[in-house]
Amino acid sequence: YWEKSLDIKALFGFCPSRYNIIADEECGIVNFQDMRGKRIAINSENTVTGDTFEYLLGLNGINSKNTEIYRVRETIGENMFKRGEVDVIWYAMDKGHSVFRDYLSKKSDARLFSLVSCSAENRLREFLTVYPLYYTEPVYVDEDVFSDSVLTAYSCLAASGSLSDETAYMITKTWFENNDYIRQFMDFYTYEVAVENAAKLPIPMHPGAARYFREKNIIK
Repeated sequence: YWEKSLDIKALFGFCPSRYNIIADEECGIVNFQDMRGKRIAINSENTVTGDTFEYLLGLNGINSKNTEIYRVRETIGENMFKRGEVDVIWYAMDKGHSVFRDYLSKKSDARLFSLVSCSAENRLREFLTVYPLYYTEPVYVDEDVFSDSVLTAYSCLAASGSLSDETAYMITKTWFENNDYIRQFMDFYTYEVAVENAAKLPIPMHPGAARYFREKNIIK
């Protein structure tokens, strides 16, 4: 995590990213401390979300010296969990991972964790002083799979605070006025979804982006 605050501004939000802990029920894991000495896959090879989980583990005395921790891509972590090569997986519970979610909903010996039941709430607040990006919320992962607490972050496009207002304005305008093209790569990302999440940000909005949204009455 960053050791000091940086001058970073958000141009716009994308959509919420939700993470939870999935464990093989036979491992007997009911809280963070029970993960010590187990095999953990963190489905976030080089990102902030992986840093988040490693930080929470560290606060509970769990690290690479006493536990097998693998920082890997989603597909690799999924396959490791399916093959029984890891006991725990830190997983993104979003639309883009429907195949694994379907597998999970049918696997009777796997369970979703509640971050609250793992007594992480106070530790999470401690972490928020460093990464002011996350909050916990209840969420339906699928129609029949409910988690009473997941770690949620609003993903956003961020830029240096020194980026000119005009450049920030043009980047934001180009993004929002080419939704048909963007949907070729993110089919769920309709214009309505884009507008709904535009101002849901973990950091202050860049003035140039705010100017565009005010012109379009997306924000006041």
